[in-house]
Amino acid sequence: MPDTNYDRFCEELAGVDEAVMAAFVFSKGIRGSHVKLNVPVLKDEDAERLSEQTATVMDLVKSNERLFGRMCFVLVHHEAVDGMFFPVDGSTTVLIGLVKPYNQDKIEQAVRAKIKSGLAGRTVDSI
Repeated sequence: MPDTNYDRFCEELAGVDEAVMAAFVFSKGIRGSHVKLNVPVLKDEDAERLSEQTATVMDLVKSNERLFGRMCFVLVHHEAVDGMFFPVDGSTTVLIGLVKPYNQDKIEQAVRAKIKSGLAGRTVDSI
């Protein structure tokens, strides 16, 4: 179930750049989210599926860290929206939804700074 502290964190994340249309925190389900006004909210079943798929993709990509080094983020490009997935810890992932045009490096730095100040080192229950 979403937590208001995580929702507030996601709202702040969505404000880091005009291209960020949505932000989510996943940790064994959706802990928080924020979707900008003109973007449809995910249905519960879609949100749950996205959470499960995120955990699977992150685990899969992380399994190659011994070969390529620490994974910094995963970028997925869809026709309508791009997604940047940032690992926070072993069970927590931050996802931001982006629309073009955007500056990937600028957004990555802003999201990392926000994660460092708002999520890193905290447990899921105590943001």
